[in-house]
Amino acid sequence: MAAGSASNPCRVLVIGAGMAGLTAALSALERGASVVLLSRFPATRSPSSAFKGGFNAAEGSAEVEIHVADALAHGGPGTSEAMARSRAQAAGGLAEWLARQGLPFDRDGAGFLRQSLPGSSRPRTLSAGAAFGRQLIHALDGQVRRFERAGRLERADGWHLAELILDDEGRCRGAVAVHLHTLEARAFSADAVVLAAGGAGWLVKPTACALDCDGAAVGLAHRHGARLQDADRLAWHPSVPGPDKDLAVPPLLLVQGAKATEDTLDLRGLGKPAWKRWGGSFPRLAAAFSGKNPAGELLPLRSAVVGSLGGLRVDEDMATDLPGLLAAGEAASGGFGARALPGDEALAWLHQAQVAGRSAAGAKVREAEPAEALRAQEATVLRLRAVHAAHGSTSPGGLLAELSQELTLALGPGGSLEAVNALEGLAARVESDLWVKDRSLVANAGTLAALDLPASLAWARSVVATAAARRTAPPDVVLNAAWTGAGPRIAAEGVGA
Repeated sequence: MAAGSASNPCRVLVIGAGMAGLTAALSALERGASVVLLSRFPATRSPSSAFKGGFNAAEGSAEVEIHVADALAHGGPGTSEAMARSRAQAAGGLAEWLARQGLPFDRDGAGFLRQSLPGSSRPRTLSAGAAFGRQLIHALDGQVRRFERAGRLERADGWHLAELILDDEGRCRGAVAVHLHTLEARAFSADAVVLAAGGAGWLVKPTACALDCDGAAVGLAHRHGARLQDADRLAWHPSVPGPDKDLAVPPLLLVQGAKATEDTLDLRGLGKPAWKRWGGSFPRLAAAFSGKNPAGELLPLRSAVVGSLGGLRVDEDMATDLPGLLAAGEAASGGFGARALPGDEALAWLHQAQVAGRSAAGAKVREAEPAEALRAQEATVLRLRAVHAAHGSTSPGGLLAELSQELTLALGPGGSLEAVNALEGLAARVESDLWVKDRSLVANAGTLAALDLPASLAWARSVVATAAARRTAPPDVVLNAAWTGAGPRIAAEGVGA
């Protein structure tokens, strides 16, 4: 085995096509790797495109130190100073790189326009109007298409992650995915894998997260040996209640003068220019969600989950405990502590993705096509057949709803430890009481949900066990969850260890 070369490049599989996945792919491509970008949906439909915040980028070494101090103060004793410093130091270069990719940052006469989000003692948040996520995805996706036309990148849209490929030494060598429309199982072999498939915020209610954020991808890696870190940490944000999910208030809209209390949002004092520039489609969507006219009425407000702060434990190269597997974005722990400094979430996702792509591109290349890919693909086909042969009484959607209910009870205000036992019972029912009604190629959502359930459940059980351990753990530690045959095992670790 040897490092990749121009004639024999390292093969990198990136799972997820949001801001982290696209960034990781570009980072690997810029270093000579060939990349397969695997995702359920095209990049422009990723949850990242709905992100309406910005990211922090301090200017100058003195301002970087103040940024780090703000992050530590906001996150509390469990915040990783090493991770906070690493991303703060990288932020300036990251901003310049994104500008070169075509992201139209808001600017003033001095260069990038920097604003102050809550928790920041200095203006350092960069934005691109109200549609930061959409602008970012379009810019990165455009750059990815250049490599696709040159034959350096294969785009695999419409594929659902089903299994990881492990070699005889336990190293991750790719993944098996199932096509959304045909249920074909295909193995994607690689020399390194970057998991950037998002977090699990949809499972805890109320939520403003997308339906895809169900923890399955992270849970799959966890079941194969990757530890979770601070998996019970979630990001909460003021949101307008909706029938199925909530609508998060754009952070920059609050900076521009929108007035928020614990249960109401007042946009009446904002002029239409501010609405358009910093609110974008939010006022229109908020009216649809609430049935109220934000130009003349107060909007209802509550705190909802907008993302995961914990995730897979990673080192400085973004490597997980599973050899060959790297993680970035919400799939990886950000070392935020109890709360992320507003504007640091996107900074962490993008910084981690750049590092993960660089690390993946340096992986050693194997000459022979691994036989384990065929074994993993055949195992996935057998799983599909088993799912369709099941004759229980509960649908995958019903079991997922129960899982969500237990997680909400455990992680919401006054969390209940009864969820630990409830999830263990739910795990037994996944094995014995599953029934998939929609088995056709046209309506197969139940089949795909059934494939995901064991992984989502492993993630959920570790999250609840972490939350239980948090009650008696010192405040200045992180909690790691390892998956064993009997379930999760929780261990405390010093911050930065």
